[in-house]
Amino acid sequence: MQFLYPSFFLSLGLLAIPVIIHLFNFRRYKKIVFSDIRFLKQLTEQNKKQQTIKKWLILFCRMLAITFLVVAFAQPYLPYNKNIVNYQNRIVSVYIDNSFTMQAVNKDGPLLDQAKTKAKEVAEIYGESDQFQLLTNDFEGRHQRLVNQKDFIQMIAEVVPTPVHRNLSEVYNRQQQLLGTDKGTQKSIYWFSDFQKQMADYQQIKSDSTINIRIVPLNSQLTQNIWIDSVWLKEPFIKTGSATILQILIKNQSETLIENQPLVLKIDGVEKGIQNYSCNARDKIVIGMSVTLNDFNWHQAELSLTDYPLVFDDVFYLALKSQQNIQVLLLNQNTDEKAFEQVYALDPFYKLNTQRFQHINYAIFQQSSLLILNEPDAISSGLRQELNKFMANGGVVLFIPSAAPKDLAGINTFLSEAGGVQLMQLHKQNLKVASIDIQDALFEKVFTKIPEQANLPVLNESWQIHLKGTAQAKPIMLLNNDWPYLIHSRYKKGSLFVTSASFNKISSNLMQHALFVPFLLRMPLLAKTAYPLSYVLGEQTKFNFDNPSNQKLVKLKLTKQEYLLETFTRDGKWEAHLNGQIKTAGVYNLKDQQTEIARIAFNYNRKESFPQTANIGELTKALGATEMERDLSFLKKKINLEENGIPYWRLALFLALAFVLIELLLLRLIK
Repeated sequence: MQFLYPSFFLSLGLLAIPVIIHLFNFRRYKKIVFSDIRFLKQLTEQNKKQQTIKKWLILFCRMLAITFLVVAFAQPYLPYNKNIVNYQNRIVSVYIDNSFTMQAVNKDGPLLDQAKTKAKEVAEIYGESDQFQLLTNDFEGRHQRLVNQKDFIQMIAEVVPTPVHRNLSEVYNRQQQLLGTDKGTQKSIYWFSDFQKQMADYQQIKSDSTINIRIVPLNSQLTQNIWIDSVWLKEPFIKTGSATILQILIKNQSETLIENQPLVLKIDGVEKGIQNYSCNARDKIVIGMSVTLNDFNWHQAELSLTDYPLVFDDVFYLALKSQQNIQVLLLNQNTDEKAFEQVYALDPFYKLNTQRFQHINYAIFQQSSLLILNEPDAISSGLRQELNKFMANGGVVLFIPSAAPKDLAGINTFLSEAGGVQLMQLHKQNLKVASIDIQDALFEKVFTKIPEQANLPVLNESWQIHLKGTAQAKPIMLLNNDWPYLIHSRYKKGSLFVTSASFNKISSNLMQHALFVPFLLRMPLLAKTAYPLSYVLGEQTKFNFDNPSNQKLVKLKLTKQEYLLETFTRDGKWEAHLNGQIKTAGVYNLKDQQTEIARIAFNYNRKESFPQTANIGELTKALGATEMERDLSFLKKKINLEENGIPYWRLALFLALAFVLIELLLLRLIK
């Protein structure tokens, strides 16, 4: 037995009042003269024992009535859970999942409406002196503070659906920040959600034993969904006037086979193609649709299919723009560059720029897809820094070694940092390329199979290359002595290719070989410098763009919705940030005053598309949480029981009144 207000037991001092009344008779007697007292004496002797018993019974009734009245005000209770301590100060943090899947309906109506109703009922269980926090997927600033009961209920009424997806670890960390570490306060967390499997990353949560977690799962009748999951280009760029293939990933999370369903492509509001697709149950499929752009303008595209009841993921928006050319920058020492010029002159889509190592214009780096370092004598720290920055942004670097560099240590510093590669020693011997990794991105569209007696490049001299033994560097062309000839290394978003020999006639015959042309034409296509087709709503988004007027403020506009964005330059590119303020999917116009700079597509987060729910038993066990009743009628009773335990103040008050009634009966019945 525990007491909510044990200080009320100080009031037991009131027990002295009936004791004093019992010990001292304060009644004033009136004198009456009798001529004969024999009858009175006899009557007194008969009732003396009865009066004594009556007084003691009345005293006990009064003392017990006062005692139980004090106990009632102290509010006795038995804890429902022995590990829960009842506090006078209480903070309640309530998370309402307002993602799109909470718009699903079951027999009791929309899940979001049920969550709001239950959250309000939770608030009504607590007192007006308790403090509350409301949290939704939007993580609004006004929700990161404590409010009273009245304001909390008003905030619940204002909750609306949002495209933002949150994992449980994000929600818990946000709540934990506000609840703090005060041990003198009872802290409770309530989660109202459909608990999709995609959000239940409870393994990432380090739960606090001082915080009570209560889970209220809301189950919908949604068990299946078909949606467009993602879209990408088969080629890195859209070439003006040429057909480009859009690769579309469609997922079918249902128990039925989908057959001959239409997928519609629209560009600038005009239907450009329909492709029928079929997909097995619980499966996915990638289909291709051709798109052709005949100018260099921005275009808005959308792909759509038909599905019910989840419809937010049935449309996928894209911002498309063809690329005028691919720029290649050749950094030369003193070598002949005609061979490179001849290769890139074969296709007007490529534009070759040439500079000397002695006079480098770093501003051109960010406009290029491929940088060719042709036989450098040295690589300075400044150049090394710019090269790393270029690759980090998705660019490709091809390093062709000199037979006699002046600063081998500086070159190896760059190669080691960026590619896990080092040039060891130059060997003058006849070698031949023996194998090519045709699975590598550089060759995957050049070869289908290498013949056994293939005529491959021959080398007269070659650097012995040491690899650090990490997955960072991978040989994709090997010599007949098992030395690497061409190495492909990943560096952040970009790539570094390193050859073991120069391209000149003294070192090898690569420039005269048929492999030379596809080798140089394919390499810049691996750069990830094109504009993204789309972004995900609700996530922090950073995007780069061209800003010809250099304005600090630009507008992002969709019909009547308009957002002002502050811009800044970084690494020679204009950049802007979005922190989740956009809520509607679509293709937005990025404008500088009245001039269109770019178009940016936003799509709803596809993590909300999976209809599977988490295992609530595993979730509660992992977090030490309590699963509350799904039935609304039992929710209030169970929470009240867990918060306040089993109360006995009503019983104490009843006993106090009972002893008062017994006292009255004693006074009336015993004369």
